[in-house]
Amino acid sequence: MKILVAVDSIDFNKAIADFVLKHQWQPDSVFRVIHVIEPEFPGAGVSFIPYLDSVVANDRREGESLTADLTRRIFAGDLTVELITDVLEGHPCDRIVETAREWKADLIIVGSHGRKGLTRFTLGSVSAAVVALAPCSVLVVRLPENTEKVPIGQAEKVATK
Repeated sequence: MKILVAVDSIDFNKAIADFVLKHQWQPDSVFRVIHVIEPEFPGAGVSFIPYLDSVVANDRREGESLTADLTRRIFAGDLTVELITDVLEGHPCDRIVETAREWKADLIIVGSHGRKGLTRFTLGSVSAAVVALAPCSVLVVRLPENTEKVPIGQAEKVATK
């Protein structure tokens, strides 16, 4: 079985790892953990490309930290499966669905922030779009209500503790 796990914040790593470790998986299961970084587009009048390169490099490091953290959490639970990690670029929903299709995933696991109202409208809902467009089943993991959120940009510090 091929399971594609898309992570976008350190908040979800524990919840997703807990879910994965509580279930039995076929011995030949392969987990592919991905993080998608959105391309940075300079605003009007911004032409300082080296700065843009450093922003993308920082986003990639944070994505690598997120996928490595989830990998550690899964293997710390003695789960014996194959695990692959990737940091991809593009629009998150499109890349998740495209990766699932190309890799022939049997299941996609994503997190949901549970946003409502204006924040859902302005920030969008990647999990809802993935559910609607995925070529396979999608499992949406919600954070427990008492979960303390880690500020954006702090994932690397938390993951290395």
